[in-house]
Amino acid sequence: DVATNKELGIQTTGCVKILNSTIKDNDQIRSELVPTLLKVVNDNKKQLDDFGTFEIGRVATELDEKNLAVEKKYLAVALFSTQKTEKELYMRVKEIAESLVGEFLNMQIKYDLRQQNKNYIHPVNNANLVVDGKTIGYIGLLHPQTLDAIDKKSAVAVLEIDFTQFAQIQPQKT
Repeated sequence: DVATNKELGIQTTGCVKILNSTIKDNDQIRSELVPTLLKVVNDNKKQLDDFGTFEIGRVATELDEKNLAVEKKYLAVALFSTQKTEKELYMRVKEIAESLVGEFLNMQIKYDLRQQNKNYIHPVNNANLVVDGKTIGYIGLLHPQTLDAIDKKSAVAVLEIDFTQFAQIQPQKT
């Protein structure tokens, strides 16, 4: 939702534009899921003190050599709390990522710290998730400006995994 992204100061880069869109300002296919979840967080912050939300959905990440959209399936998680600290939420999304990778791939995650340059992700408190030499996603806290736009007295942590990339990794045998 373009209006919410603008309200929260979120900049996204869509690579596929919809011609003759019937919804003004929503004329791009999304390239990431986290901004959608941040809208859910923003819409529900007054209802609950502590909650999480997730989505498994499709995104268009780039155009191929024939100028067609490259669609991928992503998983995103957002945790919100006015009761827990940022560190607690960050560790929780880290646990979720480790649980998925451990359970389905029987592998461990290597963390490349401070790799995200999305304007809504904290410049220091973030890490790419690397499994079998492939970056499959990231975890992070929100940039202070984005967090202030949602609720400066809360904590928000996010996780995004490229399930298309995740599914291409061969599980280790036990």
